[in-house]
Amino acid sequence: MTEKQPKYYYVQLPDVIAKKQFSNHTRLLAANLMDNPYMSVGNYLTNLSDVDLDYMSGLTEVVDTDPKLQELIIITLMLLQAEGTIVTCEDDVIDHLSSFKMMIAGAALGRKGYIKVNYENLSFNDDMSDLIVFEKLNEED
Repeated sequence: MTEKQPKYYYVQLPDVIAKKQFSNHTRLLAANLMDNPYMSVGNYLTNLSDVDLDYMSGLTEVVDTDPKLQELIIITLMLLQAEGTIVTCEDDVIDHLSSFKMMIAGAALGRKGYIKVNYENLSFNDDMSDLIVFEKLNEED
């Protein structure tokens, strides 16, 4: 009897680069990951320009029927892959997508000076779940 191999989601980076429906931002991320396959979510969000962060914030607000949601899912999967996180089911994709939306929102609030973001603690990996990611700023900050 042959054991069934588990299904997991894996993004073919050259395919992302070739898809013209994705933004230049997404295609450039795929190209960067081909050169350097490891990247933490915190590093990714830290290095986004204000324009790219605004674009990502806009993606978090699209409705489920919007084709742009596919782009946010692909970015999420690429970053999961870059952190070495294996995704084996759609529920995991949805959970990680929700987490990523929260991370993007937090990064946007941090850039505007509303909260402190501990980018080094931003990750999809479970071992980071007990770390403080977002902090309220003191009134004098």
